[in-house]
Amino acid sequence: MGYYTLTDIRSYSNKVRFPVNENANRLGKQKTTIFLSHSHADSDIVKEIVAFFLAIDIYIYVDWLDPTMPAITSIETAKKIKSKIKSCDKFVVLLTENSKSSKWVPWELGWADGVKILGDIAIFPVLRSTYGDFKGVEYMELYPKIQEGVLEGRRREPAVFPPSEISSSGKWLSDSWLHQRNLIFS
Repeated sequence: MGYYTLTDIRSYSNKVRFPVNENANRLGKQKTTIFLSHSHADSDIVKEIVAFFLAIDIYIYVDWLDPTMPAITSIETAKKIKSKIKSCDKFVVLLTENSKSSKWVPWELGWADGVKILGDIAIFPVLRSTYGDFKGVEYMELYPKIQEGVLEGRRREPAVFPPSEISSSGKWLSDSWLHQRNLIFS
């Protein structure tokens, strides 16, 4: 068990059969919604991440797929992001090597931390290469993390684990974590 790599994400995303940008239109039709916080320096892989989630029937909100977002970043952008974070059921940070230099990712996580409970936030670490690391963002270890897991003897698939722990105490991403509100890890 460990971090996903971009190759792992692509293997999941190859299962998706319709265009990823349809995700924005499907968001309101789902019971559970996820806000995806990410560095815009990772925009080249965000569609892969969206496809990854779609492959396991999870629909997410991505700001630049939202046609109502301002074309130029402004105070209106920040207001809309705050509103979307609050209205989505879950909050996920796409943590990559680029997240360390993002101004928006820590701000969005801080806002989510104030309006959500710990069980509704998760960090999704994805290494672009085998040479990357996440040094400098150790504070993200305070939150549950999405990693490949083997729980209850079932096959390897995405699971959410308590902060700083990889064990059998995780929750399946597509079953348990998404459909439980206010989940508290024991």
